Amino acid sequence: MSWRTVRKTVDSVWPEPRKKLPPRRTALDPDKPVIDGMLQADLDAPRKQRHTITRIFHCLVEEHAADVTS
Repeated sequence: MSWRTVRKTVDSVWPEPRKKLPPRRTALDPDKPVIDGMLQADLDAPRKQRHTITRIFHCLVEEHAADVTS
């Protein structure tokens, strides 16, 4: 720690709030609209006919040529 940090800590009763970081991009960001569309369609489907995570993954790779890894 530097002496400035120690001085701020000694002078302050409450610590300074942490800075908010901007949200980071993920590898799935380009494919989120496709995934959201599948899940929206599943809301009306019977329970046994809904997409599983494995089916969503295979659908992204095969039908939408998504660059995802398992």
